[in-house]
Amino acid sequence: MLLIINLDARQDRRAFMDRSCVAPLRAIKTDVAYVRAVAASEAASAQSLSSFELDESKLEALLDAWHSSGCEAVARSGLERYYLRPVSNEEKACTRSHRLAWQKAKEAMREDADLKWVLIVEDDCVPCLHPAAESQWSAFYGPAWQVAWRHIAKAMESCGEDFDFVYVGRHRLGPEDESDAVVRPAGFSSCLHAYCVTRQGCDRLLEKSANVLLVPADDLVPALCGTHPRKDLLSTKEPLRAGCLQRDVLFQLQSIALPGDDVYSISQSSIEPPEMRSMRQELWRHPSLWLERKDILTLRCCGREPLKSLNDASAWRRVVLMADDDERPHNVFDGGRHVSFSENDLSAVNVWEALCRRNHGASSLLPWNPRPRLQKPLPDVDRFSAERCLKPANPPSASELIAHGGSPFLLSNFSETRASLTDLGSRRWRCSTQGELNCRCTAEDLQKYSNVTTDDDPLVLFDHEDLPENLVIEPPSSMRDDLLEDFASKTEELWRDAESGAAQLLGRERKWIVGGGRGAGSQWHRDPFWTSAYHCLLSGRKLWCFFAPAGAGCLPPGLVDEHSAPAADGWFREWEHLLRCSAELAVDGALAWCVQSPGDCVLIPPGLWHCTLNLEESVAFTRNIVNGRDAKAVRASGLEITRDDPALGEAYARLVRARRSDDDSGNGHEPVPMEE
Repeated sequence: MLLIINLDARQDRRAFMDRSCVAPLRAIKTDVAYVRAVAASEAASAQSLSSFELDESKLEALLDAWHSSGCEAVARSGLERYYLRPVSNEEKACTRSHRLAWQKAKEAMREDADLKWVLIVEDDCVPCLHPAAESQWSAFYGPAWQVAWRHIAKAMESCGEDFDFVYVGRHRLGPEDESDAVVRPAGFSSCLHAYCVTRQGCDRLLEKSANVLLVPADDLVPALCGTHPRKDLLSTKEPLRAGCLQRDVLFQLQSIALPGDDVYSISQSSIEPPEMRSMRQELWRHPSLWLERKDILTLRCCGREPLKSLNDASAWRRVVLMADDDERPHNVFDGGRHVSFSENDLSAVNVWEALCRRNHGASSLLPWNPRPRLQKPLPDVDRFSAERCLKPANPPSASELIAHGGSPFLLSNFSETRASLTDLGSRRWRCSTQGELNCRCTAEDLQKYSNVTTDDDPLVLFDHEDLPENLVIEPPSSMRDDLLEDFASKTEELWRDAESGAAQLLGRERKWIVGGGRGAGSQWHRDPFWTSAYHCLLSGRKLWCFFAPAGAGCLPPGLVDEHSAPAADGWFREWEHLLRCSAELAVDGALAWCVQSPGDCVLIPPGLWHCTLNLEESVAFTRNIVNGRDAKAVRASGLEITRDDPALGEAYARLVRARRSDDDSGNGHEPVPMEE
């Protein structure tokens, strides 16, 4: 038997289920009935569990409990958004609707002694997440529902009375034992759009949820099963036995919502894996990377979402750094526009707003007042797990460095050179934010800006041009056989005027001065063209986080793809709780961290994900190299360079062949194979 929970007010969804699901299942002799869902207005007076709404002081404990138990890695804002609020009327209504479905299932089982289980679904449930035109609902979804029903029936027959409750579709959030059984025990899971209740399970669900103050159904069921990390929701001596199929069979139709669905509120109202949240946020993000004044005039007429997308510091910087109304900001390889911060700018509520109004007279265009969010405290590294901390090491030999593969090194007191922002003089340095926006300002202006900014992604000094010789730090002995240095000196005629990324790296952008204030940093990235790097801190303190992926395509927590990493300050604010956890994390790789002090040097192997955050105002020197003794790095770097610039790639291959020939003559280099 199938029960479908449906609101009277949603006749559009009922029509969809009638044609896509009910008629096809009745055609194969399946009993189908609707359960009238409770409306939010009807549930408004029902009493909910007041302690569901957490005080912010208890959020840290929940984050630690959540991840120490091996649950799916979830951003701080995900739990903050979900648990720092009371139970809504819609959620109370949803929980009561599911209880009505359990009661109806029990009545059906009482009338039919042969009925061992009932499938309960919500009215946005589909057997496949693929959009279909209204005229194709029956033809497209109907056969899929029939196949899904037969699969579910076979699975439920195989498990007998081993489970009270079986997820047919879900968000898996917690660890569980993997087995080859058709139905296996389920760990902590969310989402009740499709599940089966057995005869004994129906009785137990009704018994244990009776006289319980209302919480969201997505929390109630895992709490009854004893798998929820929040043990304060309710206590049960004999938890329900929850099962799940090997793979989901039924899904929610949220990404292809029917007319009348409030997708924005959907995106605000459930715990879900972080990649789902990021994909939904994309629905509301303004698609244009650069804004012109005429764009703003248009956006003013477009409702709340475009206004919200402009209501941040990033949008203001895009406006400020436009050359004029008809030009885009300069690209990442040129010098960027000169910017000076006046005392009036720095005393404004929003530095970039003040600069925008001074440069563009934008007050008539933008009547609202964009205000930055208050700056959050920096991570408390004293609470981070010692087991995940990268310990200082002695300088490795070349063979030790290569043998450690993807592991970073922290060398204490490597250099005696010191420099702060005030030591960088009056020249205009290149500054950027996440590589998107470039400007030039003095170190003094950057320092004044850093002292007052509340931007989530503050400006960072990141410049490779005409570096002061006294700030250029020589590499450790294990990295001195730099193939890039050798290559650049012999191929200047090829890279001097070329525009490719490989030419930029080889000719001009291998050595950098990096500086910024408290809270500035570098987002998650891997160094380009399979290079390694060493990073010497000249002043301040810097927090590092490293991620060694478990396999190809694995990304650090919170990243949807490798080209859209959040700002470092934002990432640490959302995910620092993972670094406090010493237990194994449900992420696709290994996380480690360290704090770098003046004089320390961090060695970063090729391909290692890393991000940094200034705990204090800091200045550093960093350099990219290709270790000529590392055959894998030489080969991988050559392939990347060839892919980007074939002419340079061929020259690189000739150099490697020449070095190999010299090796055969006994010049001391290790032989380096090269794929051609």
